[in-house]
Amino acid sequence: MTITLLFVLLAVAFVATLLYLARGGTAPARRGEIQYVDMEAFKNLMDAGERAYLAANLPAKEFRAIHRERQRSALEYIAAVSSNASTLLILAQEARHSSDPEVVQAANTMIENATQVRVNAAGATFRIYVGLVLPSWAVLPANLADRYERLTSLGLRLQGLRFRSAESVA
Repeated sequence: MTITLLFVLLAVAFVATLLYLARGGTAPARRGEIQYVDMEAFKNLMDAGERAYLAANLPAKEFRAIHRERQRSALEYIAAVSSNASTLLILAQEARHSSDPEVVQAANTMIENATQVRVNAAGATFRIYVGLVLPSWAVLPANLADRYERLTSLGLRLQGLRFRSAESVA
């Protein structure tokens, strides 16, 4: 009975994740628009040490309420990160058509990273939904914020290379 209930809950969480991702998350950005992500706050929400600290220092009922709120906030950040990764993926795909081999190489690297960030974001979303149903299973990928920071750095580098390449042509 317990295993059946567990599988039903996981299936519901998976379907909820797919629906959430299909409608683009909670972020109301226009297509192609980069959304601001407060990296310090995002890292804090994703930090297992912070979760453990709160669990150890708050009454159980208060911790559960705060934990649910933190998880909902994390979902919003993850939606923004995923949306930004999609936008950067489109920019990188356009840059692959450059005649400058350095731009093409940077674009290929950015495509790989943007794809990985989107996959990690989907996995993190799924884990959060499972964690909302089963709080003891609340395991977040610690590297999503770091991967996203790397992706944004690559995006800035690619834009700089494209700008330099355009100046040399003109």
